[in-house]
Amino acid sequence: MLVAVGGHSRNIGKTSVVAGLICALPQWQWTAMKITQYGHGVCSSEGALCDCAPTNREHPYALSEEMAPTDTDSGRFLASIGGCFCAGRLRWGRMTRPPSPPAQGVRLEWLAVPESIRRALEQWAGSTVISADSQRTGFSPGVAARLRLADGRRLFVKAVGPEPNAESAGMHRREARIVSALPNNAPVPRLRWSFDAGEQGWVVLVFDEVHGRHPAEPWRTDELDRVLDGLAQLAEILTPSPLAAGGLSTAAEALATDICGWQRLRNDQSSELER
Repeated sequence: MLVAVGGHSRNIGKTSVVAGLICALPQWQWTAMKITQYGHGVCSSEGALCDCAPTNREHPYALSEEMAPTDTDSGRFLASIGGCFCAGRLRWGRMTRPPSPPAQGVRLEWLAVPESIRRALEQWAGSTVISADSQRTGFSPGVAARLRLADGRRLFVKAVGPEPNAESAGMHRREARIVSALPNNAPVPRLRWSFDAGEQGWVVLVFDEVHGRHPAEPWRTDELDRVLDGLAQLAEILTPSPLAAGGLSTAAEALATDICGWQRLRNDQSSELER
């Protein structure tokens, strides 16, 4: 029988639950195991730095056996309620902190686009789509795929419908207007075709495919320099803005009522806030 008790919060009774089970059922002759994460560098309630983390990446854990009851979490497994000795053995495992999974949204596959729209794209391209490689990174709840055509050409397509996020279609329309206005010397993929079924329909954008990859994480200095150089080049090419004045709202205007928590806090003159 295996009993597992876990959680991220401290001082909520996890150890007491395990200690209570051990003491209540001594006939089971438990082998207890305390597993902690040494990646945070602190193992004690006083916040003292620990020295239990091995530095060799090929040794991702440390395992020791506790022999005597103490007032630590692991020691309480040995000396539970009333000082009884109920656990047959106790081991303490210190494990590495696993890397955080990459943040990403949920993409739709190319076949989720209505067939009539897929056929319209093929009619424009003059060739059929023989494969679609969905790109998993990003957060828009739509299609982001690399298309391979029967004649050998490759395209990148973005497509979104009215669900699950009704605002996504507007973002795609805005992107189409901006990219279409960029000068030919701007180092960006070109918008080759678009389809817009209206306010309650699908929006599809087709770009040149660009071969590349995402930067390494954590960032490497050489790749960061390339990104910063690219931004500087774009700033030079796109100044003054190629977009007609007043044609589109700025980012500050678009987000004025969305990302403004600190401004609201600053402007709040209520007595409750002052207290």
